[in-house]
Amino acid sequence: MRKHLLGWMLIAGLAACTSDTEPNSFASAPVADPSASPVPDTAAGAALPGRAAGSTSFASLPDRGELLAYGGARKSRQSGAYHYHPVALSEEHALNAIASGEMVLTTPDGETLRLGYENHEEHPDGNWTWIGRNADGSSAVLTFGEKAVFGLFTRGDEQFRVRTDRTGAWVVATDRTRLPPGDAHRDRSDVLLPPEHGALAAAGIRHLQKAAPSANNVTAAAAVVDVLLGYSTGLVQQLGSQSAAQTRMANLVAAANAAYANSGVNLRLRAVYALQVDYADTTTNEDALQQLTGYDAGAGRPITPNSAFNALREARDEYGADLVAFVRRYREPEQSGCGIAWLLGMNGSGIDASRDAEFGYAVISDGEDLDEGDGFSYFCSDFSLAHEFGHLMGQAHNQEDAAGRAGAHSYSYGYRETSPSGFFTIMAYPLGDGQLEIPHFANPSVRYQNRPTGSAGADNVRSMNQTMPIVAQFRDTVVPIRKVRRDVNGDGRSDLFWLGGTTRFAHWLMNAHAASFKSPSKNVTGYTYVGSGDLNGDGRTDIVWSGADGTWMWPSTGAAFGKAVKITNPLNGWRAIGVADINGDGLDDLLWHNTSTRRFAYWLMNGHVATYQSPSSDVSNYQLVAIGDFNGDGLDDLVWSNGSRIWLWRSGGNAGFTPLLIGSHPAGWAIRGAVDLDGDGRADLLWHQPAQRKFSYWLMNSNVATKKAASTNVTDYQLAAFGDFNGDGFGDLVWTNNTRVWMWIGAEEVDFTSKLVGSHPSGWTIR
Repeated sequence: MRKHLLGWMLIAGLAACTSDTEPNSFASAPVADPSASPVPDTAAGAALPGRAAGSTSFASLPDRGELLAYGGARKSRQSGAYHYHPVALSEEHALNAIASGEMVLTTPDGETLRLGYENHEEHPDGNWTWIGRNADGSSAVLTFGEKAVFGLFTRGDEQFRVRTDRTGAWVVATDRTRLPPGDAHRDRSDVLLPPEHGALAAAGIRHLQKAAPSANNVTAAAAVVDVLLGYSTGLVQQLGSQSAAQTRMANLVAAANAAYANSGVNLRLRAVYALQVDYADTTTNEDALQQLTGYDAGAGRPITPNSAFNALREARDEYGADLVAFVRRYREPEQSGCGIAWLLGMNGSGIDASRDAEFGYAVISDGEDLDEGDGFSYFCSDFSLAHEFGHLMGQAHNQEDAAGRAGAHSYSYGYRETSPSGFFTIMAYPLGDGQLEIPHFANPSVRYQNRPTGSAGADNVRSMNQTMPIVAQFRDTVVPIRKVRRDVNGDGRSDLFWLGGTTRFAHWLMNAHAASFKSPSKNVTGYTYVGSGDLNGDGRTDIVWSGADGTWMWPSTGAAFGKAVKITNPLNGWRAIGVADINGDGLDDLLWHNTSTRRFAYWLMNGHVATYQSPSSDVSNYQLVAIGDFNGDGLDDLVWSNGSRIWLWRSGGNAGFTPLLIGSHPAGWAIRGAVDLDGDGRADLLWHQPAQRKFSYWLMNSNVATKKAASTNVTDYQLAAFGDFNGDGFGDLVWTNNTRVWMWIGAEEVDFTSKLVGSHPSGWTIR
């Protein structure tokens, strides 16, 4: 990698309404004035996972209307071209900026920036990331942890880094007049070349040869690349704690994922584990990579991996990591650069899991250091991990600096503008120190400040959308990918969809029973809601609509939905009836029904493109009544009923469906859907008896009901939605009447707690 020379979302109080009675029988609550539009009249305080309300964290300032507070006891300091400004931060402001839609921060020279909220991501280790965009279109990524904050925000062509070390937090500005020459250290390569195809077997390299996972054994999404992160003891010492190092790891992954989203890459990284590695920061990155991999590129032979990496290598198999990065404190000139990785699929050879999986390693340098050799200070980009992982995905530098090392395809190059004051993308090297790195991979179809970010011969995104699904199969998935229905912003919690008659649509982002964000309504006149799911594999729920002009997809952008993309023109007699992940690749697929011939078919999807269209099956006299993963294998199954019999079509992925009889259909009862109520990873059936106004559920294990719950009185209420609204792994249920919306929050042993969501907006229904 080249070095660069430069919980609680507080809205209003639902607590004011909690005196409304809601016993198990759903007795009618006092009538309140309904809202005229689908926005919550109130919202409850609720904690983000890992952030209990009122707890002390690193960024502990109260919300005074902006994120940063400059000054304090610490003094500013200068390191070469980099000016460090001491700051304190308000995590409370960042949390509130999710609900308000705007984060306010001040640059070191006093200018106020207002960042529009786009998305936030909660990491399994308790860290979380806020993602937004400035008025000029530049993005901001900020990751908050217990003892650190890291991130990047931009003003025009100026980048400001938020850094944490053992002394506290800083905003780092760059003085371009003090930068070293733009071609400094350009002669250093950040790639190693793996052996050519067949060389491993010829050399008898046993410890590098492992059976690649077959397509039949892949247990989860090809839309997700699982990554393992090791961080050095030296980095922990510099940042001040293991907790801070973990936050930095989360930030590097979040920055890469944000760049993928900016660029149109359909896949994302998922950090499955991170651990400390006691390996020195004073060797070259090339030596570290070879000792981590167990292969000497210069000699073309295997070597015994350094024992310091044993735990990291073992963790790769334990956690099923497709790629591994070892991140250490930047030291120059010792490390000779900001990172290095194997260039897989080089010179158009393509990436092959059986050949390349054991070279899925990269070494990353992080931070800033003085090069005693030339007297200049250098820092490593926040996109160093994204860059080096790009090499592992078959991507080369820009053509001018690729040094004859092409990537997996003829167009697998980074892109930079020809102007010395222009920009360069993540896989490119800059043309001098005057160019700005933008958080994009090359893509001629995507523009930055109304300028193309790629060309026909420099299209990383086109290449990565082909290579990343292969990289995602370097290891079988071990850490389950938890999929949440109707999760618009990818925070691991279900959200509510609202329809205003046949003309308007809106959504609420939910945090348990609290609506943390209310969207403006959108005109959907002439279109029918089909279903929702993650069709493009970015971890966020997209929506499918049908109309007289065909079937369309609304891709989620986080807090909202992007421009509609057509899936298909009208099909004679066929209509889309739902969305499900049939083959377990992490990309939801489309279900079709022909009302004339009474036949069923499905399309396997990649975004709005159908990659496979199944033969049709006869489903005469049956209706599709539920969709879910009933046996916990990562594939969605289908439940059909004809009013007297219930069948489960168990998905076999590419092998089609196996019909299994569930049993007789109870008279007078209707299946309303499926959700995992007991947190066992298997969907369960939800039942409603409209005549007697009763509710029940069946806990399922494939086609077998292991428990049929006693019925519960739900007089005057309708089951409007179901999902996991608080992200705890247990299904929750949403009930409505004409005036109120309630949520049954699930827990172990299917123990529900009733919470008031708020008033029911007049003229609107939950979909």
